[in-house]
Amino acid sequence: MLSTHPGTARFLKSAARFVFVASFAATLVERARSDSPAFKADAIHPERRTEASPAGSHPVSVNPPSLLWPVTSGSGVRYQVRLSQEERFADGGTIKASDLRWAMFNPHRRLDEGTWYWQVGTTKKPGADAEWSPVHSFKVDDTAREFVTPPAAEMLGGVPRAHPRILVPADKLSRLRDKLQGTEIRKDYVRVAERLVGKSVRGVEGALPSETGKNQFESKNFAKWASKGYAGKLLDEIKSLSVAYLATGDERFAREAIRRGILVAGFDPKGPTSRSVSDFADGSCMEALALVYDCCHDLLSDSEKAQLRDAMVARVAPWFARQMNDLESRVFNAHIWQHILQQATEVALALYGDVPEAELWLSYVYELWPARVPLLGGDDGGWANGISYFGTNFKTLMEMPTLLRRFSGVDFCGHPWYRNTIYYQLYAWPPGSASDGFGDGAERPDSPSGGRAMFAHFLATRFQDPVALWYARQIVGNRNLDSLLPPMLLFDRVLSEGGPRLPEPALPDDLPQARAFRDIGLVTMHTDLAAPQDNLMLAYRSSPFGSYNHMHSDQNALHIVCGGKRLFSGSGYYIAYGDEHFQGWYTHTRGQNSILIDGKGQVRGAEGYGWIARYLHGRQITYCTGDASSAYGDAGLTRFRRHVAFLRPDIVVIYDDLQADHAAEWSWLLHSPGKIETDVDTNRFLATTDNAQARINMFASSPVKGTVSDQFDPPALNWRDKKDSGKTIKYPNQWHLAVVPNEKSAKARFLAVLQIRPGKATTPEEPRREADGTIRVADWRITAGLDSSRPASLLIDRADGGAALAVDCAAVTVAGTEHKLSGSESLLVEAAEGIVCRCGDELPEAAR
Repeated sequence: MLSTHPGTARFLKSAARFVFVASFAATLVERARSDSPAFKADAIHPERRTEASPAGSHPVSVNPPSLLWPVTSGSGVRYQVRLSQEERFADGGTIKASDLRWAMFNPHRRLDEGTWYWQVGTTKKPGADAEWSPVHSFKVDDTAREFVTPPAAEMLGGVPRAHPRILVPADKLSRLRDKLQGTEIRKDYVRVAERLVGKSVRGVEGALPSETGKNQFESKNFAKWASKGYAGKLLDEIKSLSVAYLATGDERFAREAIRRGILVAGFDPKGPTSRSVSDFADGSCMEALALVYDCCHDLLSDSEKAQLRDAMVARVAPWFARQMNDLESRVFNAHIWQHILQQATEVALALYGDVPEAELWLSYVYELWPARVPLLGGDDGGWANGISYFGTNFKTLMEMPTLLRRFSGVDFCGHPWYRNTIYYQLYAWPPGSASDGFGDGAERPDSPSGGRAMFAHFLATRFQDPVALWYARQIVGNRNLDSLLPPMLLFDRVLSEGGPRLPEPALPDDLPQARAFRDIGLVTMHTDLAAPQDNLMLAYRSSPFGSYNHMHSDQNALHIVCGGKRLFSGSGYYIAYGDEHFQGWYTHTRGQNSILIDGKGQVRGAEGYGWIARYLHGRQITYCTGDASSAYGDAGLTRFRRHVAFLRPDIVVIYDDLQADHAAEWSWLLHSPGKIETDVDTNRFLATTDNAQARINMFASSPVKGTVSDQFDPPALNWRDKKDSGKTIKYPNQWHLAVVPNEKSAKARFLAVLQIRPGKATTPEEPRREADGTIRVADWRITAGLDSSRPASLLIDRADGGAALAVDCAAVTVAGTEHKLSGSESLLVEAAEGIVCRCGDELPEAAR
C-alpha cells in the first residue's frame, strides 16, 4: 500500500467500503427496450484507399468532387476515366480522361445537378486493354460548395518563365525591395545574413553521427538525427542568405548562398543526406538547391546552374516516381505532408522550363492538393494527428495554397476546414493553457507558441476573423504579427499593403463553451475559454482515424485540464518515435485514460478506431458518447460505449458500458502527473496536483479493487541524452490508477464521479448513495444502469428539477414537463435556459 499525505488521511480513513449499485430510481427512469445499434467496419479511414470515392449514390459536398480509387501498383500502370450523367456513358456529354499516371481525377468544371456515373479503366502495360471498374455514382445538388479549378495546363501557363518565382515573382521583386526599405523586417534579414558572410561551412562529414547507439534502432536514429540536423542547418543558412538577397539586392548574400548551394549539389544523393538515412535531410537538400537556383539565378554561371539542376533532378525525380500513383491513396504520410511535398514542389517550380519532367511533377501536385487536403480532418476544422503535431504542418498548409493561387488564380483556402480550424486551435489549445493532450508531443509545452500565433494570424488575415486575431494576440501580445510569417507569406503581405484592415481581436459573447470536432473524433468542454487560470477543460477523443502515425491508442479517453495545467491526461513521454517506452506505454492504451481487456489495449493503426456517437451542449451540462467497440482487434471486446457528462462548474460523470465474447478482466485506467492516493479497502481516490484536487468515486456492476502505481513499464529513459536549453531532460514518474473487478465477466459497467476543485484547501464532499441506488452529489442526482444483465441507461437531474440529461431512457420530467425518448436516444433539458435538445447515434461523415 502506498503512503498517504497527512492532509488526506482523514479523507481516506473515513471512506466507506465499496458497495456496488445495481438498482434504479423507478420514479425517474423507465427502461429503454434495446441497446444502441452497433457499427462495425474494418477501418473508417484505411491507411491505403480500399474503395472508390464518391460512390453509393451519396450527395457530394463540393462541386465538382475529386474522383479517387484504389491504386494498382506498377511503373507502367495508366488509368482512364469516364464521367457522365448517362449510366452507359453513351451520350456526347461524357467527360473523359486517359493516360493518367495517378489514381485520382479532378473534372475541372462545374457539374450539373443530378446523378453522375463514373468508371475507371486500368491498363498495366502499354498497349494492353483496359480493365474497367464497376460503375460508381454520386449526386450533385444545390447544397454542394462550388470549387472549380482550371486544368493543369492553365495553371502551368501561370508560372512565370523568369526567376525568382518561389518566394516572390520576378515582376514584383523591384517593388518588394522598395517597400522593404527602412523597415525593421529588412534590418532583421540583413542582421542574420551578415553573420553568415565569410563563415566557414562544414562538409558532408557533418551529417555523420557522433554516437553509434547500443543497438540497431538507436544507431539508425542517431544517424537520422545527425543527418537531419546538419542538412537543416545548411538550409536555414541558405534561406536566410537568399531572403536577404531578395530583400536588398546585396550580391554578397547571394554569393554566400551560392557557395553553400554548390556544396549541397556535390553531396551524394545516396550518401549521408539521402532519403534512406533521413527523408528530412533529403528534403532540406532539395529546398536548399531550389532556393539557390531560383533566388540567385541571375548571378549563377552556366556551370553552376547545371550542377544545381543535376543535383535537384537526382533527388526529386526518384521522389516523384515513388509518390505518383501512391501518395494520393494513403490516408497520410507525416513527413511528406509536413515539409517534403512543399520542398519537392519548390524544386519542380525552380526547374520548370528547364527540365521537361517538371511539368508532370507540378501537374501531380496541383491535382493532389484539392483531391486530398485537408487529409486528417473534415469541414469542422480538426486535425486527427493531434494539436501538437498539427503545428508541423502549418508552413505547408499556408504556403502551398499561396503558390497554387498565384499560378491558378483560385483560392485554395476556400475549403471550410480552413475557416473552422481557427476554432480547433482555440478549443483544443486555449492560450495560456496546456492543450487537450492527445497525440505525440502534447505533454511538452504548457501553452501555445508563436508558431500557432503565426498560423492564427494567417487565418485572421484571410478570413477577417476576430477570434483568430484574438488567439494570436493572446499568445504574443503586441508583437508585430507579420514578423512571425515565413518569407513567402511576409512578402505577399508587404506587396498587398492597402488591403482590408484586420478586425479588432475579440471572442464573441455567445461563443459556446464546448465544441465537437466529429470528423476527427474530439469533443472539448470548458467553463471559461477566455480565462485559462479559471478554466476547467475536458477533452474527449474517439477518433475515426484510429491510432495511426502520431495518434495514440486512446479511443474513448478523457483528459482534464484545471487552471491551465494537466490534471488527468495520457501518460509517458515522447522520447523517440518507436522506442520501447513509446510502443509499450506512451502510445499504448495502458498509458491512456481508457479501458484494457485482459491486459490488452487497442490495436495500433487505422483499424483501432472509435467515433463520437452523440453530442449535446447546454449551459449547465455538456454530454457526449464515444464508441470504441471496434478498437480492440481480436481481443474479444464487442462493445465499449463511454458516456461523459460535464456538470458545470466542476463535476464530471463517466459511464462505461462494456461487453466481450468471453469472461474478461476489465481494467479502468486513469493517469495524472500528480499523486493519486487510495486506501486498500476503498474505491475512492484522491488526485492532487500543484493547483488542483480531484475526488474520484467509483461504482460498478460488481465489486472492484483499485490499485495505484507511480512507475512506467517500460520506463521512460533519456537514452538519447535529449536536452532542453542545454540541460538534459528528466522524465519524472507519474501516477497511474487501475480499477479492476474482483471477478472476470463478459459484461461490465463502470460509473465514475469526479469532483474537481482548484487549489488544495477544500476536499470535495462525499457523494451520498440513496436507498433506491441514486447517487447524490452536490446539486445533482445520478442514476446509472449498473446491472449488466439489463440495457444500459443513465439519468442525471438537478435536485431542483430544473435540468436533466437522460440517456437511453423512456422518459424524463423536467420542471413539470414530461419529455419522452425514442429508445436509443439522449435528451438534454435545461428549463431556465429554454434548452431542449436530443440526438441519437450519428456516424462520422466518412462512415456514412
